[in-house]
Amino acid sequence: MDENSVSHRSATPRRKKNTNKLITVLKAHHKLFL
Repeated sequence: MDENSVSHRSATPRRKKNTNKLITVLKAHHKLFL
């Protein structure tokens, strides 16, 4: 589900900063899960 929202935001160039924030958050979550 998260991947879908991320790709959706990646499609909008205006929200590139938001996408970067999301990626950082997702990476942090990945570390928690690992």
